[in-house]
Amino acid sequence: MKIYLIAALFLGALVVAHSFEEDEKVELPEVPEQEEQSDEEINAPPATEGDAQESEDEVAEKRALRNVLSSYSCLQLKKRRYCRHAIIRNLCAATCGICRDSLSRVSCLRIRNLKKCNYAIARLYCRRTCSHCSNVNDPCRKYAVLNQRNRRQSLPRGNARAICDQKGFITRWYRFTGLAGNRMPTSAPPKNRCGTHATGWMVGSYPAIRGQTVVRKVCYHWGKSKCQWNNPIKVKNCGRYYVFYLRPTPVCHLRYCGNA
Repeated sequence: MKIYLIAALFLGALVVAHSFEEDEKVELPEVPEQEEQSDEEINAPPATEGDAQESEDEVAEKRALRNVLSSYSCLQLKKRRYCRHAIIRNLCAATCGICRDSLSRVSCLRIRNLKKCNYAIARLYCRRTCSHCSNVNDPCRKYAVLNQRNRRQSLPRGNARAICDQKGFITRWYRFTGLAGNRMPTSAPPKNRCGTHATGWMVGSYPAIRGQTVVRKVCYHWGKSKCQWNNPIKVKNCGRYYVFYLRPTPVCHLRYCGNA
């Protein structure tokens, strides 16, 4: 009798357990298989928010890269090395202006941080990050900044000591930004402005075509003459801004003014 009772209890327990399993069964979501990572990606430093997001200037520059000519025509011009001409770069901006990294951004940043950009592998696979593109010496990318508040043409010098762009001023490409303005004025500012005695301004118009470089003259307003002194400069159109190739002024106290 005990054997039958134990068997009945055992069968009952099996039925209850089976029903419990049916009620508690849950479908698990499928987990996608992860792709194998290379050693370089595994050992690379974690990407920061600044690495993942491009700057506003880079985004705007990419949006501005459009071919006026057909892609085929631009490719043929590029093969024949016509991209070095400003007019071709303007007509084939997307084709002639390409500067990309073949490796991931994290990998290229790692190569640059390890100071390996001079190696052939870096020049081949990380052209943009390592600055090995054909326009590495383009003044639109390599310039000094003139952003001082006292350089603006609207600011009277007052009793402040006059500043001069002769002593210690380095001959190179500059860009006006910030409180100084975004370019040089094209009409003579009043004397004793922008932190100096004789105020410098550019004679002529700005280049209208992206990539175009022109030679202009800077005049300095002093006494009764709006061009008491002068010296030549170069101006390049960089699309959304201009850069200026400036040299030390002829004498003191003369200064290049901003248009703010």
